[in-house]
Amino acid sequence: MFVLLLENKIKDGIMRVVTAPDKANLQPYEICCFLAGGITGCKDWQKEVIDYLENFDKISNGQLDRLVVFNPRREKFPDDPEAAKE
Repeated sequence: MFVLLLENKIKDGIMRVVTAPDKANLQPYEICCFLAGGITGCKDWQKEVIDYLENFDKISNGQLDRLVVFNPRREKFPDDPEAAKE
């Protein structure tokens, strides 16, 4: 598992999560982070990372307020090993 930082920008606000297949209307001041790693046949580690970041944001008084997290794991998607081959 690894996190890829795409862009670093500045603004006040709150951390938000964009889950596939939703689209994001990005602002030029937002920090974009894509959660790259396994989806099929593994636990929902993306939820753990998002929960951790949300907790950190709360206890740090909004230090992640410009963060947009892109989660490729769809909320409702069949865990199909054949889909991973496509």
